[in-house]
Order: sequence, then C-alpha cells, then structure tokens
Amino acid sequence: MKSTGIIYAVFKSAGKTRWKNLGTDDVRQARELLGEEIQREAKVDWKRARSINLLDLIQHYESNPMNLAPSTLRTRTLLLKVFKETWPYGLTMKVTGRIGPSRAWQR
Repeated sequence: MKSTGIIYAVFKSAGKTRWKNLGTDDVRQARELLGEEIQREAKVDWKRARSINLLDLIQHYESNPMNLAPSTLRTRTLLLKVFKETWPYGLTMKVTGRIGPSRAWQR
C-alpha cells in the first residue's frame, strides 16, 4: 500500500474501532486534532445515533464528517441530492443498524 503522508486517528468508541482522516501530515497538528476528535466522539450519544431518521443521517454526511477531498465531497453531495429527490419512502423514516432491506422497502 502506498503511503499518502496523511495521518489518521484510530480509536475505540462505543465498542467500535473508528478511523478518522485528520487531513494533515504534520504530527503536532495531528495530535491536537486527535484530542479534539476524541472529545467530539465522546459527546455523541451512540444509542440515540442508532435510531436517527434518514434526513438527519443525510445531513450528517453532507457536513463532511470524514474530511473528504473536495472532489469526493462534490460526488457525494450529488449522489445524496439524487437520493433525496428519488427516495420514495420519505426522509423521516428511522435508520437502524440493520443490514438488508427493511420491511418498508418490500412493499
């Protein structure tokens, strides 16, 4: 694997390993960002987050939580826009951690 020089934060939160692109190759700045990221992660109520609605989830991803490159973010934004315009079941439905189609999708 080719090294990009970008530093990632890797830490456990709510029993899961989380990887976060810190968007820097400077070790000092990465240490500061890691501290901020761990504090931010500690504030998230993961029990509540597991039962958010679809619109909240989309808005979360539109805010670029993974610090994506501008070109990748543009692609994601366009995909989310198309999804919002074409999703037939409404954006207020709850999102769970379940893998596979929900019963609502099987209508």
